[in-house]
Amino acid sequence: MSFLSHKYAQVKALMQRLISLPTTSEVIIPPTMSGDTISTIPKDERFSHKPLVLYQTPIGNYYLPADAPHDYVAIRMREGQVFEPEIVDVARKYIKTGTTVLDIGACYGQMSLLFSQLTGEDGQVLSFEADDYVFNILQKNIAANSCSNIRTFFGAVFDKSGEVMIYPVQDFKEYTSYGSYGLDPRATSGRRVETIAIDDLGIQMPISFMKVDVRGSDLPAMRGAIETIRRNQMPIIFEFEQQFQDAFGTTFQDYLDFIHLISYRVEKVIYGINYLIVPDTRKAFAPSGVLPAPGGTVPRNSLEQPERWAMNSRKMPLQRSLCGFLKSRAEVDECTAFLHHNGFVSHNLTCKDWDLAHIIPE
Repeated sequence: MSFLSHKYAQVKALMQRLISLPTTSEVIIPPTMSGDTISTIPKDERFSHKPLVLYQTPIGNYYLPADAPHDYVAIRMREGQVFEPEIVDVARKYIKTGTTVLDIGACYGQMSLLFSQLTGEDGQVLSFEADDYVFNILQKNIAANSCSNIRTFFGAVFDKSGEVMIYPVQDFKEYTSYGSYGLDPRATSGRRVETIAIDDLGIQMPISFMKVDVRGSDLPAMRGAIETIRRNQMPIIFEFEQQFQDAFGTTFQDYLDFIHLISYRVEKVIYGINYLIVPDTRKAFAPSGVLPAPGGTVPRNSLEQPERWAMNSRKMPLQRSLCGFLKSRAEVDECTAFLHHNGFVSHNLTCKDWDLAHIIPE
Protein backbone atom coordinates (compact mmCIF):
# COMPACT_ATOMS: atom_id res chain seq x y z
CA MET A 1 0.00 0.00 0.00
CA SER A 2 1.37 3.42 -0.97
CA PHE A 3 1.88 6.18 1.58
CA LEU A 4 -1.10 8.17 0.22
CA SER A 5 -3.32 5.10 0.21
CA HIS A 6 -2.35 4.37 3.80
CA LYS A 7 -3.14 7.94 4.86
CA TYR A 8 -6.45 7.82 3.00
CA ALA A 9 -7.40 4.64 4.83
CA GLN A 10 -6.53 6.24 8.18
CA VAL A 11 -8.63 9.34 7.45
CA LYS A 12 -11.53 7.20 6.26
CA ALA A 13 -11.42 5.12 9.43
CA LEU A 14 -11.36 8.25 11.58
CA MET A 15 -14.34 9.75 9.76
CA GLN A 16 -16.29 6.56 10.29
CA ARG A 17 -15.70 6.92 14.03
CA LEU A 18 -16.97 10.51 14.10
CA ILE A 19 -20.67 10.34 14.84
CA SER A 20 -23.54 12.37 16.18
CA LEU A 21 -25.79 11.32 19.02
CA PRO A 22 -28.38 8.71 18.05
CA THR A 23 -32.07 9.50 17.75
CA THR A 24 -33.07 7.05 20.44
CA SER A 25 -31.90 4.04 22.39
CA GLU A 26 -33.19 2.09 25.34
CA VAL A 27 -31.59 0.76 28.49
CA ILE A 28 -33.65 -1.66 30.57
CA ILE A 29 -33.42 -0.98 34.31
CA PRO A 30 -34.60 -3.44 37.00
CA PRO A 31 -37.67 -1.99 38.77
CA THR A 32 -36.47 -0.59 42.08
CA MET A 33 -38.80 2.34 42.62
CA SER A 34 -42.49 2.47 41.82
CA GLY A 35 -43.10 2.91 38.10
CA ASP A 36 -39.43 2.99 37.09
CA THR A 37 -38.61 0.21 34.63
CA ILE A 38 -37.08 1.76 31.50
CA SER A 39 -34.54 4.53 30.95
CA THR A 40 -34.60 5.95 27.41
CA ILE A 41 -32.05 8.15 25.68
CA PRO A 42 -34.32 10.88 24.31
CA LYS A 43 -34.10 12.28 20.81
CA ASP A 44 -32.22 15.55 21.11
CA GLU A 45 -31.03 17.49 18.07
CA ARG A 46 -29.30 20.21 20.10
CA PHE A 47 -26.03 18.33 20.01
CA SER A 48 -26.07 17.13 16.39
CA HIS A 49 -23.35 19.67 15.57
CA LYS A 50 -21.04 18.29 18.27
CA PRO A 51 -19.51 15.05 16.95
CA LEU A 52 -18.42 12.22 19.19
CA VAL A 53 -15.70 9.64 18.70
CA LEU A 54 -16.21 6.02 19.71
CA TYR A 55 -13.21 4.46 21.44
CA GLN A 56 -13.21 0.71 21.93
CA THR A 57 -10.81 -0.01 24.78
CA PRO A 58 -9.96 -3.11 26.81
CA ILE A 59 -12.02 -1.82 29.74
CA GLY A 60 -15.02 -0.38 27.91
CA ASN A 61 -16.51 1.34 24.89
CA TYR A 62 -16.64 5.09 25.27
CA TYR A 63 -18.16 7.89 23.21
CA LEU A 64 -16.13 11.03 23.92
CA PRO A 65 -16.30 14.63 22.66
CA ALA A 66 -14.30 15.41 19.54
CA ASP A 67 -14.16 19.14 20.37
CA ALA A 68 -12.14 18.81 23.59
CA PRO A 69 -8.83 17.16 22.66
CA HIS A 70 -7.21 18.21 25.95
CA ASP A 71 -10.01 16.96 28.20
CA TYR A 72 -7.95 15.11 30.83
CA VAL A 73 -10.78 12.73 31.76
CA ALA A 74 -11.39 11.80 28.13
CA ILE A 75 -7.66 11.34 27.50
CA ARG A 76 -7.43 8.67 30.19
CA MET A 77 -10.56 6.94 28.98
CA ARG A 78 -9.62 6.78 25.32
CA GLU A 79 -6.24 5.35 26.31
CA GLY A 80 -8.04 2.50 28.04
CA GLN A 81 -7.13 3.68 31.53
CA VAL A 82 -9.27 4.34 34.57
CA PHE A 83 -9.52 7.98 35.53
CA GLU A 84 -8.74 8.30 39.27
CA PRO A 85 -8.11 4.57 39.77
CA GLU A 86 -7.52 4.91 43.51
CA ILE A 87 -11.10 6.05 43.99
CA VAL A 88 -12.30 2.96 42.15
CA ASP A 89 -10.03 0.81 44.33
CA VAL A 90 -11.60 2.31 47.46
CA ALA A 91 -15.09 1.79 46.05
CA ARG A 92 -14.27 -1.85 45.33
CA LYS A 93 -13.57 -2.31 49.03
CA TYR A 94 -17.04 -1.14 50.08
CA ILE A 95 -19.53 -1.81 47.27
CA LYS A 96 -21.60 -4.93 47.86
CA THR A 97 -23.48 -6.98 45.28
CA GLY A 98 -27.20 -6.42 45.24
CA THR A 99 -26.97 -2.87 46.60
CA THR A 100 -27.27 0.66 45.27
CA VAL A 101 -24.36 3.01 44.52
CA LEU A 102 -24.84 6.77 44.07
CA ASP A 103 -22.58 8.41 41.48
CA ILE A 104 -23.18 12.14 41.86
CA GLY A 105 -21.38 13.96 39.09
CA ALA A 106 -21.10 10.97 36.76
CA CYS A 107 -19.51 12.84 33.83
CA TYR A 108 -18.99 10.42 30.90
CA GLY A 109 -19.93 7.43 33.02
CA GLN A 110 -16.72 5.45 33.38
CA MET A 111 -17.04 5.15 37.16
CA SER A 112 -20.74 4.36 36.93
CA LEU A 113 -19.94 1.51 34.55
CA LEU A 114 -17.21 0.18 36.84
CA PHE A 115 -19.47 0.51 39.88
CA SER A 116 -22.22 -1.38 38.06
CA GLN A 117 -19.92 -4.38 37.70
CA LEU A 118 -19.42 -4.37 41.47
CA THR A 119 -23.12 -4.17 42.34
CA GLY A 120 -23.97 -7.04 40.00
CA GLU A 121 -27.20 -7.57 38.10
CA ASP A 122 -29.23 -7.52 41.32
CA GLY A 123 -27.84 -4.12 42.30
CA GLN A 124 -27.98 -0.73 40.65
CA VAL A 125 -26.06 2.49 40.13
CA LEU A 126 -27.92 5.81 40.23
CA SER A 127 -25.94 8.27 38.09
CA PHE A 128 -26.51 12.02 38.25
CA GLU A 129 -25.24 14.61 35.79
CA ALA A 130 -26.13 18.31 35.49
CA ASP A 131 -24.56 19.09 32.10
CA ASP A 132 -27.14 18.21 29.42
CA TYR A 133 -24.55 17.48 26.73
CA VAL A 134 -22.42 15.33 29.02
CA PHE A 135 -25.61 13.64 30.26
CA ASN A 136 -26.36 12.51 26.71
CA ILE A 137 -22.84 11.09 26.43
CA LEU A 138 -23.34 9.32 29.75
CA GLN A 139 -26.51 7.64 28.46
CA LYS A 140 -24.84 6.69 25.19
CA ASN A 141 -21.90 5.08 27.01
CA ILE A 142 -24.25 3.03 29.14
CA ALA A 143 -25.92 1.72 25.99
CA ALA A 144 -22.57 1.15 24.24
CA ASN A 145 -21.54 -1.18 27.06
CA SER A 146 -24.89 -3.01 27.18
CA CYS A 147 -25.23 -2.10 30.84
CA SER A 148 -28.67 -2.75 32.29
CA ASN A 149 -28.30 -1.76 35.94
CA ILE A 150 -27.55 1.97 35.72
CA ARG A 151 -30.35 4.51 36.08
CA THR A 152 -29.55 8.06 34.98
CA PHE A 153 -30.87 11.33 36.37
CA PHE A 154 -30.47 14.67 34.61
CA GLY A 155 -30.25 17.41 37.22
CA ALA A 156 -28.04 19.19 39.72
CA VAL A 157 -27.88 17.31 43.03
CA PHE A 158 -28.35 19.90 45.77
CA ASP A 159 -29.96 20.37 49.18
CA LYS A 160 -33.45 21.05 47.76
CA SER A 161 -35.36 19.72 44.77
CA GLY A 162 -37.07 21.74 42.07
CA GLU A 163 -34.96 24.89 42.14
CA VAL A 164 -33.56 26.27 38.89
CA MET A 165 -29.83 26.86 38.65
CA ILE A 166 -27.46 27.87 35.87
CA TYR A 167 -24.87 25.58 34.31
CA PRO A 168 -22.21 27.39 32.24
CA VAL A 169 -21.49 26.84 28.56
CA GLN A 170 -17.91 25.58 28.34
CA ASP A 171 -15.57 27.89 26.44
CA PHE A 172 -12.43 25.91 27.38
CA LYS A 173 -10.61 29.14 28.20
CA GLU A 174 -10.50 28.58 31.95
CA TYR A 175 -10.49 24.77 31.85
CA THR A 176 -9.78 22.19 29.14
CA SER A 177 -12.22 19.54 30.37
CA TYR A 178 -16.01 19.43 30.28
CA GLY A 179 -16.03 18.03 33.80
CA SER A 180 -14.08 20.97 35.22
CA TYR A 181 -17.08 23.27 34.85
CA GLY A 182 -19.87 23.25 37.39
CA LEU A 183 -22.78 25.14 38.88
CA ASP A 184 -22.32 28.77 39.82
CA PRO A 185 -25.15 30.34 41.85
CA ARG A 186 -23.85 33.76 40.84
CA ALA A 187 -24.17 33.09 37.10
CA THR A 188 -26.68 35.11 35.07
CA SER A 189 -26.32 33.26 31.76
CA GLY A 190 -25.94 29.64 30.75
CA ARG A 191 -28.14 26.54 30.68
CA ARG A 192 -31.00 26.09 33.12
CA VAL A 193 -31.02 22.91 35.19
CA GLU A 194 -33.30 21.83 38.03
CA THR A 195 -31.97 20.62 41.35
CA ILE A 196 -32.49 17.16 42.84
CA ALA A 197 -32.27 16.30 46.54
CA ILE A 198 -31.29 12.68 47.11
CA ASP A 199 -33.63 12.38 50.10
CA ASP A 200 -36.60 13.15 47.83
CA LEU A 201 -35.98 10.04 45.71
CA GLY A 202 -37.08 7.63 48.41
CA ILE A 203 -34.46 5.03 47.53
CA GLN A 204 -35.46 1.70 49.06
CA MET A 205 -32.61 -0.62 48.06
CA PRO A 206 -29.69 -0.51 50.55
CA ILE A 207 -26.90 1.86 49.54
CA SER A 208 -23.33 0.66 50.00
CA PHE A 209 -21.35 3.59 48.54
CA MET A 210 -21.72 7.21 47.47
CA LYS A 211 -19.35 9.25 45.31
CA VAL A 212 -19.77 13.03 45.03
CA ASP A 213 -17.78 15.16 42.59
CA VAL A 214 -19.75 18.24 41.59
CA ARG A 215 -17.23 21.06 41.50
CA GLY A 216 -17.83 22.95 44.72
CA SER A 217 -21.42 21.95 45.46
CA ASP A 218 -20.49 18.68 47.16
CA LEU A 219 -21.63 19.95 50.56
CA PRO A 220 -25.13 21.00 49.42
CA ALA A 221 -25.40 17.66 47.63
CA MET A 222 -24.61 15.79 50.85
CA ARG A 223 -26.91 17.99 52.91
CA GLY A 224 -29.75 16.99 50.61
CA ALA A 225 -28.95 13.34 51.32
CA ILE A 226 -28.67 13.52 55.10
CA GLU A 227 -31.64 11.22 55.82
CA THR A 228 -30.43 8.76 53.19
CA ILE A 229 -27.01 8.79 54.85
CA ARG A 230 -28.60 8.29 58.27
CA ARG A 231 -30.49 5.20 57.09
CA ASN A 232 -27.69 3.56 55.10
CA GLN A 233 -24.46 4.67 56.84
CA MET A 234 -22.57 4.14 53.58
CA PRO A 235 -18.99 5.28 53.00
CA ILE A 236 -18.82 8.53 51.02
CA ILE A 237 -16.13 10.07 48.85
CA PHE A 238 -16.52 13.79 48.20
CA GLU A 239 -14.22 16.36 46.64
CA PHE A 240 -13.06 19.64 48.17
CA GLU A 241 -11.13 22.27 46.23
CA GLN A 242 -10.91 25.75 47.70
CA GLN A 243 -11.11 27.44 44.30
CA PHE A 244 -14.73 26.33 43.85
CA GLN A 245 -16.03 27.25 47.32
CA ASP A 246 -16.48 31.00 46.98
CA ALA A 247 -19.45 30.54 44.65
CA PHE A 248 -21.27 28.61 47.37
CA GLY A 249 -19.98 30.54 50.38
CA THR A 250 -18.59 27.40 52.00
CA THR A 251 -15.32 26.59 53.74
CA PHE A 252 -13.55 23.39 54.69
CA GLN A 253 -14.73 23.94 58.26
CA ASP A 254 -18.31 23.73 56.96
CA TYR A 255 -17.47 20.32 55.54
CA LEU A 256 -15.91 19.24 58.84
CA ASP A 257 -19.00 20.42 60.69
CA PHE A 258 -21.20 18.33 58.42
CA ILE A 259 -18.97 15.28 58.88
CA HIS A 260 -19.30 15.73 62.62
CA LEU A 261 -23.06 16.24 62.40
CA ILE A 262 -23.57 12.89 60.66
CA SER A 263 -21.14 11.17 63.06
CA TYR A 264 -18.61 10.30 60.37
CA ARG A 265 -14.84 10.68 60.31
CA VAL A 266 -12.23 11.19 57.60
CA GLU A 267 -10.75 7.79 56.78
CA LYS A 268 -8.49 8.73 53.87
CA VAL A 269 -7.54 11.60 51.57
CA ILE A 270 -7.00 10.68 47.91
CA TYR A 271 -5.09 12.86 45.44
CA GLY A 272 -5.15 15.64 48.04
CA ILE A 273 -8.74 16.69 47.26
CA ASN A 274 -10.95 13.59 47.60
CA TYR A 275 -12.08 12.73 51.12
CA LEU A 276 -13.27 9.27 52.08
CA ILE A 277 -15.53 9.54 55.11
CA VAL A 278 -16.97 6.59 57.02
CA PRO A 279 -19.24 6.20 60.05
CA ASP A 280 -17.46 6.88 63.32
CA THR A 281 -18.42 3.92 65.48
CA ARG A 282 -17.54 5.91 68.59
CA LYS A 283 -20.43 8.29 68.01
CA ALA A 284 -24.15 8.01 67.45
CA PHE A 285 -25.86 9.90 64.63
CA ALA A 286 -26.67 13.36 65.97
CA PRO A 287 -30.17 14.82 65.98
CA SER A 288 -30.49 17.67 63.49
CA GLY A 289 -28.43 20.66 64.61
CA VAL A 290 -26.86 18.94 67.63
CA LEU A 291 -23.23 17.90 67.66
CA PRO A 292 -22.47 14.70 69.60
CA ALA A 293 -19.71 14.64 72.19
CA PRO A 294 -17.02 11.95 72.43
CA GLY A 295 -18.48 8.61 73.48
CA GLY A 296 -21.63 9.02 71.40
CA THR A 297 -23.71 11.03 73.88
CA VAL A 298 -24.96 14.56 73.39
CA PRO A 299 -24.20 16.76 76.42
CA ARG A 300 -26.96 18.93 77.83
CA ASN A 301 -24.91 21.95 76.98
CA SER A 302 -23.04 21.02 73.83
CA LEU A 303 -21.29 24.38 73.73
CA GLU A 304 -19.95 24.41 77.28
CA GLN A 305 -18.75 20.81 77.44
CA PRO A 306 -15.88 21.12 74.89
CA GLU A 307 -14.70 24.29 76.65
CA ARG A 308 -14.35 22.38 79.93
CA TRP A 309 -12.32 19.65 78.19
CA ALA A 310 -10.08 22.27 76.61
CA MET A 311 -9.48 23.95 79.98
CA ASN A 312 -8.55 20.63 81.59
CA SER A 313 -6.16 19.81 78.76
CA ARG A 314 -4.15 22.96 79.44
CA LYS A 315 -3.07 21.40 82.74
CA MET A 316 -1.47 18.46 80.93
CA PRO A 317 2.33 18.61 80.66
CA LEU A 318 3.88 18.87 77.21
CA GLN A 319 5.54 15.71 75.96
CA ARG A 320 7.75 15.05 72.98
CA SER A 321 5.71 15.08 69.77
CA LEU A 322 5.26 11.87 67.81
CA CYS A 323 4.77 13.53 64.43
CA GLY A 324 6.11 16.97 65.17
CA PHE A 325 3.37 19.21 63.77
CA LEU A 326 2.64 21.09 67.00
CA LYS A 327 5.29 23.58 68.04
CA SER A 328 3.68 25.80 70.68
CA ARG A 329 1.12 25.84 73.46
CA ALA A 330 -1.21 27.94 71.27
CA GLU A 331 -1.14 25.23 68.60
CA VAL A 332 -1.84 22.57 71.22
CA ASP A 333 -4.87 24.48 72.51
CA GLU A 334 -6.15 25.11 69.00
CA CYS A 335 -5.83 21.43 68.14
CA THR A 336 -7.52 20.45 71.39
CA ALA A 337 -10.55 22.52 70.41
CA PHE A 338 -10.47 21.05 66.88
CA LEU A 339 -10.36 17.46 68.12
CA HIS A 340 -13.09 17.97 70.69
CA HIS A 341 -15.28 19.74 68.15
CA ASN A 342 -14.95 16.73 65.88
CA GLY A 343 -15.56 14.12 68.56
CA PHE A 344 -12.03 13.05 69.53
CA VAL A 345 -10.21 13.14 72.87
CA SER A 346 -6.46 13.49 73.27
CA HIS A 347 -4.75 13.78 76.63
CA ASN A 348 -1.34 15.07 75.59
CA LEU A 349 0.71 16.47 72.73
CA THR A 350 1.84 13.06 71.47
CA CYS A 351 -1.74 11.85 71.14
CA LYS A 352 -2.81 15.06 69.42
CA ASP A 353 -0.09 14.74 66.83
CA TRP A 354 -0.94 11.09 66.27
CA ASP A 355 -4.68 11.77 65.95
CA LEU A 356 -4.19 14.68 63.58
CA ALA A 357 -1.87 12.58 61.44
CA HIS A 358 -4.69 10.07 60.96
CA ILE A 359 -7.60 12.48 60.70
CA ILE A 360 -5.85 14.74 58.20
CA PRO A 361 -3.02 12.75 56.58
CA GLU A 362 -0.09 14.70 55.22
